Amino acid sequence: MRNRVILATALLVASLILFSDVRLISAHGEPEKVVEGKYVVSLALMPQGKEMSLRFFFRDFKTGQRLLVPISFQIKIRDPQTEKFVFESLNLRATNGVGDLIYSFSLAGFYEIFLEFEKTDEPRKIYRPEDWYVWVPAGQADEAHGHYGIIVISGLLAAISGMAWRSRRKGNREKGIHGALLGRSFDES
Repeated sequence: MRNRVILATALLVASLILFSDVRLISAHGEPEKVVEGKYVVSLALMPQGKEMSLRFFFRDFKTGQRLLVPISFQIKIRDPQTEKFVFESLNLRATNGVGDLIYSFSLAGFYEIFLEFEKTDEPRKIYRPEDWYVWVPAGQADEAHGHYGIIVISGLLAAISGMAWRSRRKGNREKGIHGALLGRSFDES
């Protein structure tokens, strides 16, 4: 029985590796980025119908207060599968430490979000936090491809669970253990 569980676990791990995007391991997915030890930039995704609002919050690292000076920023969005930029913004303005971009993603999936910003009180000083690696759900995209891997993994997990349950039940029958005795360990019977 133990060999079956090990085999089932190995199959599950192998399927997760095959159907997952290896770049997830090295992605920068935290919602907050510290920039040069001075500023914190947070990204929040908010659905708006078929579009997605990318809202950036700019704060001072030491005080945690929003940056009240006007901030000019630019955003680039890259599809990591094609490794091409799907969007590059013009200069946008953040007021009271908050900046927004409304964007319509063409497909559900992972995207990399790149940001550059400049404060008006520090002209020509460009700040670049690490990129964000975000998932855009199917409801916020015109098409929803790529869910077959999730379905396959879910089916595999259900099959493994069923095999483990059946094997344990068969082993309990052979040992003469019934449902009322399952609270005790196998060694006590």
